[in-house]
Amino acid sequence: MYGAVVDGGGILATRVGSCLVLAVGKDLAGSALESLRALAIDELRGLPATAVVFDLSALCYLDSHEFTELRSIARMVDMLGAPSMFVGLQPGVIVHLMQLDADTAGLRTALGLDEALRQFGIIGDDGNAWHAP
Repeated sequence: MYGAVVDGGGILATRVGSCLVLAVGKDLAGSALESLRALAIDELRGLPATAVVFDLSALCYLDSHEFTELRSIARMVDMLGAPSMFVGLQPGVIVHLMQLDADTAGLRTALGLDEALRQFGIIGDDGNAWHAP
């Protein structure tokens, strides 16, 4: 694991093997989305990653605009060569997005970080075996 970077918007960036993990705080209001976009670009420019995980487990609320912007950031990351995945979406957030008929086509998701890291081949099925980047 590499060092962690916390920006002013409450977003934590860290590395687990060759994967960039971006942990979002409880709110994406204000400048948090732009902070997330800038942090993702800066981190990928500094050290490429084989995958990017957006950890949204602390997120309490997500409106349609914020979801659209998150999707845009994920597509940008994909275009930079790192497949992305959203993890930890709360059931209430998911229900709200479904009620809004949000476009979730092609969205990669996992229940938690361990599952995402296994899907990307960063850790083995035992949760401990690190795979080479």
